Amino acid sequence: MKKLMFVLLCLVFYGCEGCRTGGTSAAQEEGTAGDTAKNVITFKVDGAVVTTTAWNIARFKFANMTAPGLNITSNMHEEKRTVRFNLAGYQPGVYMLDGSPLEGGSYGSYMPDYWQRGVTFPITGGRVVLTEVDTVRKVVNGTFYFTATRAGDTVKITDGKIINGKLDVEISGVGK
Repeated sequence: MKKLMFVLLCLVFYGCEGCRTGGTSAAQEEGTAGDTAKNVITFKVDGAVVTTTAWNIARFKFANMTAPGLNITSNMHEEKRTVRFNLAGYQPGVYMLDGSPLEGGSYGSYMPDYWQRGVTFPITGGRVVLTEVDTVRKVVNGTFYFTATRAGDTVKITDGKIINGKLDVEISGVGK
């Protein structure tokens, strides 16, 4: 009888898809506008999956920019492994992560532990594809990948997704 109860309990707990997947549905992992997930950022760091939310997705403009850009930063309060990048634009499209702040290109970094500020891996190449930027619904969707290097160490960020990211449509910064 005890074996039967044990087997039944296992079926109940392990049969539930939310139990097996941590509550994330396949639709939430796709990164499309029809998803029910809210403000999710997910990516792999050298193959290890990281799932968090967006801390910040906001348009900005600095004095040396001809048009506003988009800052995307994952939530360091939920997950210490943090990605952040500034795109030289905010419309749907492909943004190559190969620039620098001084050149006006798209750039960013990876931090294995956000709270250890001295350990930052600048992005040395990659891309962000914005599939949706809806300023009415305040939603951003897209994908990303990049390589980041620091002191000879290289980290690969792959399978990055922004799923119904919450867009702050206000433009901040210098030179509005």
